Amino acid sequence: MKQDMMQILSFCQYFKSLTKLATACAGLLTIAACAEIATPQGGPKDVAPPALLGARPPENSVLVEPKEVVLEFDEFIEVKDAFTQVLLSPPMSKSPTLTVKGKSLYILFPDSFLANKTYTLQFGDALRDQNEGNILKNFQYVFSTGPVLDSLTLSGTVTDRLSGNPEKDMLVMLYPGMDPELVTNGRPYYFARTDASGSFKLNNLQAGQYRIFALGDQNFNYQYDLPNEKIGFIDSLITVDPIQREYTLQTFTERSGSGQLVKARALRYGKMELIFNGNTDSSSLRIAGLNNLSESVWEWNRSRDSLQLWVKDLTLDSLRFFQSGDTTETSRLVLLKSASKDSLVAATKLILSPSFPVSLGGKKGPVTASANLNAVSFDLGKQVVFKLANPGQSLDTNRILITLDPAGDTIPVSMEWANSRKTALQLNVDWMPEQRYRLEIFPGLVTDWYGISNDSARYLLQLKAKKEYGDISFQLSLPDTLAFVFELLDVSGKVVRTETITNQTQVKINHTFLAPGNYRARLTLDENKNGEWDPGNFRDGKLAEPVFYFQETIALRGDWQLQFDWIFTDTQGAGLQ
Repeated sequence: MKQDMMQILSFCQYFKSLTKLATACAGLLTIAACAEIATPQGGPKDVAPPALLGARPPENSVLVEPKEVVLEFDEFIEVKDAFTQVLLSPPMSKSPTLTVKGKSLYILFPDSFLANKTYTLQFGDALRDQNEGNILKNFQYVFSTGPVLDSLTLSGTVTDRLSGNPEKDMLVMLYPGMDPELVTNGRPYYFARTDASGSFKLNNLQAGQYRIFALGDQNFNYQYDLPNEKIGFIDSLITVDPIQREYTLQTFTERSGSGQLVKARALRYGKMELIFNGNTDSSSLRIAGLNNLSESVWEWNRSRDSLQLWVKDLTLDSLRFFQSGDTTETSRLVLLKSASKDSLVAATKLILSPSFPVSLGGKKGPVTASANLNAVSFDLGKQVVFKLANPGQSLDTNRILITLDPAGDTIPVSMEWANSRKTALQLNVDWMPEQRYRLEIFPGLVTDWYGISNDSARYLLQLKAKKEYGDISFQLSLPDTLAFVFELLDVSGKVVRTETITNQTQVKINHTFLAPGNYRARLTLDENKNGEWDPGNFRDGKLAEPVFYFQETIALRGDWQLQFDWIFTDTQGAGLQ
């Protein structure tokens, strides 16, 4: 019996050993299986562009006229948009052909070269690696058919003419001769791109005289052929020679469109709107069917590409507008919304819209105010202007009352038309800070030329404390034969105050009740004396009007009064930044 028990224990130990062995083998098999299906961890993403390993002929070779150039890179490459991105300067009558074979680029020149010329093959953004698409920016290959390489350089900056900000990624292009068609139909002899600071540098230039342009190339074809492309140029030839010169190009966007009438519609009784595809001159327009032009009012928008027109004769059912061009005259018929005076009065609920925001009962915009209107915050230094729905005919100055709230003391007020068209009414009041005013308008304050008078309206105006504002004043010294536009801009570049100046040498400008913040000041040389900045015209060779910025940003705080002197020393803007 004892012997049997010993055999049973021995068998159990043997079975236990087998079980451990099986478990161990299973674990090893599991580890092996996991090792077989695991994905190896990759390295960092490739962000480097292709690198040139060698070239045949070598870079910067002289006394060569290669029929073929071979460029060898360290990885597989591709060429994108070769037609627009790859340029040879000086250009050939036939463009070179490009063929990619693995890591090499073969360039075949089908035309003969000029003697003693340095040729630069510029690739723009065309070269990139095949897998990640990393671009080898502004790569170029240079060689010379003569004994030396041209080594002259040209540098400078490109800025926006109006804002003064640097222009990034602008093309700077050189052309031989003055022909303006080169920039619209040709290809540049030399080109470079500006960096983030607006700086550029052109290398390997040949001595001579050139036309220089800066272009915001929207369709990447190295040509000025889109209306929204920015352009900048110097209106004379520049000289490239060993003397180092810095050039500044200032860009602008031309006013688009030819100023042709593209849309005309009646808005309501007696009022219509004309839309043009660009700046338009009133002298090109005439109206048929209107016997008395004095009984019409024309009001252009600031860019002069939209015109609102009122006619006094409500019996007219249509008007035909004619616009004369260089050789032809076009016309457009507008069907009018005629009405009797009674129906017009019934349809016109309000003819006065205030310049300050009004909110009542969840409604936004101009409304007829009631007696329980909440106080509206109104800034010191601003004018109260009411825009009329129709041109005005007469004013009754006894139909308005301004009192202190709640004291009830009457405040003097005068009124005048805000423009010669009598489409707006301006109130002149000596507002006091930290006061609340009740403005009451009674029926008959204004009567328009249809005989319609306003309804009653009431407003509460709450003015801020004077210490919440600051003042900025300038003493300007200017040539007495020039016209300027002085503008104060906020940090976003929005114009907050404007002054026009004509034939004055010493000008004191004082802007009061300004909100705290950062400001910049600029002077526009108003060459055509129209009171605004005008961009240039490339085809006419006209540059945009010069703009000069005060040299520092003005930091204004509440209850501050800042004064500055600004001297304009000559017509080129010396002394101005």
